[in-house]
Amino acid sequence: MKKIILFQLLILFGVFIGSAQVFGEAPGAGTSAESNIYSNFQKKTPMMQELFQKIRNSSSEIKYDLGETIGSPFENKEYKNAKVLYDGEFLGDFYYRFNAYNQEIELKKTDLSEEKIQALIKHPKVTLAANDESYVYRFMQTQNKKTEEGYLKLFYEGDTYKLYERYFVKFKEGKPAENSMVTAISSKFSGYTEYYYGKSDNNIISEIPTKQSKFLKILPKKQTDNIKDYIESNDIDLTNKNDLSVIFNLMEE
Repeated sequence: MKKIILFQLLILFGVFIGSAQVFGEAPGAGTSAESNIYSNFQKKTPMMQELFQKIRNSSSEIKYDLGETIGSPFENKEYKNAKVLYDGEFLGDFYYRFNAYNQEIELKKTDLSEEKIQALIKHPKVTLAANDESYVYRFMQTQNKKTEEGYLKLFYEGDTYKLYERYFVKFKEGKPAENSMVTAISSKFSGYTEYYYGKSDNNIISEIPTKQSKFLKILPKKQTDNIKDYIESNDIDLTNKNDLSVIFNLMEE
């Protein structure tokens, strides 16, 4: 029963209606008869209070005339298999794709194109486990000391350190040609990748500096010299997640 209720809560507060377009109907639109099956969940627990704050305005609609675009808002356009867990408890198998522009994980129970798309609730206890990586929703601190929130992919987990990949997309609107002598500029989606680390004894997740001098400053002083020698001797790339996994694994020893 616990598993059924948790799953229904996730879908109830994470509903996302739309086509395969990134800019179609806004999340939450069209919650008539289909959402009535969840109307018996009236008792307000602390978890439900938090989830209520995340409900979108079901009457709103966001539409853009993008015209010709370059790039994609999705990390991968095709849906892939994954498992959804709540606080480590398995809730079900789904097909998913990550909309990195909207920071939404779109879910379907089947791979049928006509199935309604729903969005996974953005909650720190919810995990989407796909192959060797897991998507989690977290607050993080950038190199500019700004606190942001979004999806991270956990790709390394040791006794002391955890490493995350952050992939996000920015959109730049194009410009139509003012006359026949001027070429129109297409709208463009551009993807970016950053890497973050956290420690198992706290909830702070910080961006990993890409410059060696700044990276060494985040290390324990007793490990600085050894890690510096290893980086320089092995041509380590601090923008490569495999190299980062090697470095942080060494720091576990």
